Amino acid sequence: MHTRCEYCGRRRRGACLASAFALVTIWCLIATVTSAHAATPTHVHGNASYADLSPDAGVEVAVLEDHNGSVNGYRAWTDEAGNWDVGSVPPGPYVVLYLVEVSNGTPDKRQYVRVGEEKVAFGEGEDRYLTRTLEGPKPEGMIEATVTAAEGFEPTVEVNLLFPSGEPERRGTEGETPARFFAPAGTYTLEVPISPLFTPLMDQSLSQPVSVANGHVTKVGLQLSPLALPAGTQAPMEAQLLSWLNAERVRWGLPGNIVGVPLWSQGCAAHDVYGADNNVLSHPESPLNPGFSAGGYWAGEHSVLAAAGKAGWREDGNPWMDAPYHLEQVFTPWLERAGVDETRGYQCLTTVLGVDEGSSATPGTVWTFPGDGTVGLPPVEEAREIPKTPNEVLGLSPLTGRQLIVWEGGVDPGGIDVTSASLSSPSGSVAVQWVDKGFSGAIIVPVEPLKPFTTYTASVALAPFEGRHGEVVGAETHTWSFTTGHDNPSGGWHEGTRKPRARRPSLPALKLRVLRIGTHAWRVQIKAGRVLLGRRAKLIVRRERPVCEKRRARSGKGGCDWDWSVIGRKPRQTIVLRRHSLARLHLGNRQRGSVSVRTDSFSIGEKRYAAAVASVRVVGPKP
Repeated sequence: MHTRCEYCGRRRRGACLASAFALVTIWCLIATVTSAHAATPTHVHGNASYADLSPDAGVEVAVLEDHNGSVNGYRAWTDEAGNWDVGSVPPGPYVVLYLVEVSNGTPDKRQYVRVGEEKVAFGEGEDRYLTRTLEGPKPEGMIEATVTAAEGFEPTVEVNLLFPSGEPERRGTEGETPARFFAPAGTYTLEVPISPLFTPLMDQSLSQPVSVANGHVTKVGLQLSPLALPAGTQAPMEAQLLSWLNAERVRWGLPGNIVGVPLWSQGCAAHDVYGADNNVLSHPESPLNPGFSAGGYWAGEHSVLAAAGKAGWREDGNPWMDAPYHLEQVFTPWLERAGVDETRGYQCLTTVLGVDEGSSATPGTVWTFPGDGTVGLPPVEEAREIPKTPNEVLGLSPLTGRQLIVWEGGVDPGGIDVTSASLSSPSGSVAVQWVDKGFSGAIIVPVEPLKPFTTYTASVALAPFEGRHGEVVGAETHTWSFTTGHDNPSGGWHEGTRKPRARRPSLPALKLRVLRIGTHAWRVQIKAGRVLLGRRAKLIVRRERPVCEKRRARSGKGGCDWDWSVIGRKPRQTIVLRRHSLARLHLGNRQRGSVSVRTDSFSIGEKRYAAAVASVRVVGPKP
């Protein structure tokens, strides 16, 4: 996750003073950056204390690289005993700055004072412990505030520290990174201005008093209230829909590890009910309409929505398969938490707050839809979404080839930048256009419909960029291939992903004809069809005799039923089928026999044939 600069973040009311050091200003731009070196890193930690050993929590230790013009750096804050630990850093020369943030007359005017500095070179694989005696101003009190949502994770919200004068000093907390404040000893108020709804409709401020002492750290946890939902709201389809979505993502080469957040799913359920009751599909909810709720409003504002009726969620596709801009959010590789619901033909999936770019978005990693080597992609798409489709933005026909999506890890909010793209098959190249910038993925649009059951090779060139943490990622060219499936001339996803009907293999002709040639002799004629000529078959001739063993009395009549016992072994042999073949059978009195012929299944070109089987039974004479 991006870590907001603690020196001059844009949410600060006061600007950085001109007296701040140039290195500090650079550090504000780079935040916490990890350099990619192949050498074994060095563990760097230490102790920074004043001569009188007074508590000095909140001294910032900035370890900045000092070679090759690099400004990569690492930082940590001392605890009350002066201990600090920046973790592992690549070997090489560094400048270590010890900085104290102090007030300058008013709460919104702060300055950073250097209370120590040293140059040091770290060797490969060292465990380096640095000690430093600090000189100059001592740190004020440090507050670390962590906000936890009712769902159990740390949301991105604004936290204010209110001074007694009422003047706020603002910070943001992002994910597991706490909001840090520095203030002279005294009592203050921590405030989260609004609930996670991020809307003026819901003014539910959360505040908590906090006392600080110079040189000490105070850790505070703020718990947000659950989203307000109508009584009895449930999302019974959550597990099923997420299972389908995860399996679908895996099928197309994307991570399938989305975990459900029950409260978010219930918010989606409330919003779906609101949409159905009011016959409206919209992100916000109006307090004037029946079914309005804070939780439903929140879900609508942080989700992709659809009213697809019976064509909504399916095992082989979600409701946004024909809505490229929405699908880019649904298939985002680093979507890890979500709420989901389908009620009365309305569908909702939260996407905004469930993205964890820090865990999956390694800078420069490229993901695509469809993924490399995937098969069965419907070749045609008629994009349908509001307010606009990529087709409308590019001035293309509504009916195009299936639109492709490309994501690159670590891209800044400015968006992915495509410099060129191509698409080709054995039949030739396909003209493409694309939309990029402004969102995390780029959409590549084949100008003409693709062909069914055809393998395509796609390539995209991505411009270099500076990542969220200041790292420079070079230009990238990514090439992959995929194979289309059934034709879908109308451009609907489900039309092209229909399950193929089981095609029964053809049954080759094989017949047996019995001819009697004597009192105890028979001849069996084997007649094979054209496709069987020259193929091998198993010929089995079987003779049996009666065993006079009474099994059950027949009602009102004498006599008995008979079992039959095989005479010797069943003669088996392999024959080569011709237009006409013969088998002979000799039976004694009260005997019976059978002849059967069987081939294996086989194929001729793309046509499949089932196994050919034929048999006859013959009963011998009775004396």
